[in-house]
Amino acid sequence: MAKSSALRLADLRAVHRLVGECRDLGDDAGTWRAYFARRAAELAGAGLAQSADGRFEAPVTVDHIRLWGLDNGFDPAALAELVRRITADPYFNPMSAPYRAALAAEDGTCLTRPELVADPGWFRSAFYALLREAGGGAVLLCYRAPGGARTGTAFSALNMIRPAGEPDFSARQKALVREVHAAVAPLLGGPLALFAEPGPAALPPLARRVLRCLLEGNTDKQVSARLGLTRHTVNQYAKVIFRHFVVESRAELLARWVARGWGGRFAWADG
Repeated sequence: MAKSSALRLADLRAVHRLVGECRDLGDDAGTWRAYFARRAAELAGAGLAQSADGRFEAPVTVDHIRLWGLDNGFDPAALAELVRRITADPYFNPMSAPYRAALAAEDGTCLTRPELVADPGWFRSAFYALLREAGGGAVLLCYRAPGGARTGTAFSALNMIRPAGEPDFSARQKALVREVHAAVAPLLGGPLALFAEPGPAALPPLARRVLRCLLEGNTDKQVSARLGLTRHTVNQYAKVIFRHFVVESRAELLARWVARGWGGRFAWADG
């Protein structure tokens, strides 16, 4: 679908702004993904967004799934069971096989449930029964190769669900999801950290504060004065940080941030 056929200038500006905001948060996969999913869902008028990574191998694997919008009238327990079933068997979703066939012809294609599965097969499926129990209705699927890849089996998914009873996604909303995913997917593994990478948010609060100081170029003495810690304590936290990010020195840590193009917003820091 051409951009001009459905998207407005304001839409493209919103996508550009969202990508920039994600890059500011990109050094921590959990932080930027949560923000991305929430904003993308708002742009598409969806109640729930699912962000996932996986591989089309034998068998197909879904490595990481994150949901945003659990407080928008959905049943968390039913959604958790839905995620468990999909993780165990990606083809539990009757849309998966026809979508993958469409994806082979067009990377990043964005399709709704009626475009993939006819009503009789859909309403008889166990997936639909569980989705209905969770409070879900219209579904939109969008998968794309991450990191700008055109070959290989890895995928990044951005899927949307609306509450039961709401209308299906419009052509413009489909185009918005496609466009924002097309803008973000090439940055995965670069400016945007992958789920599998160690992130700052997994560190203890004081270690995150030390990390911020190190990334801002403070010496051990300056970190000590800034945080009210002994230099020995700062050194011990630095070692924890180096192990976490699998680096051996402050220089290697800084090089990692610079090489990946991570910003200095530090949304994960505590002060």
